[in-house]
Amino acid sequence: MHEPVRLTGKLSIEETNHSFRIVDGEVPMRASYILDATEVETAPSFGSPPQATNEWAASIAERLRASGQLQDNGTTNEESP
Repeated sequence: MHEPVRLTGKLSIEETNHSFRIVDGEVPMRASYILDATEVETAPSFGSPPQATNEWAASIAERLRASGQLQDNGTTNEESP
């Protein structure tokens, strides 16, 4: 799950070339800018509550059930036999 953030800092134009090791080996990561972040705020800090909560997911599921698109066992009507 992702969470929105607000970054404060200085964005500079500068070419960078770094390598990152991931599962299958090293991957080149090239960019044309550098962000020197001085502050990072999560969504609740800047006024909008996060949308991806269990209450939010439950409300979406309830709306789908009410519309007839989702059954009580979590499958859609297209998936049911």
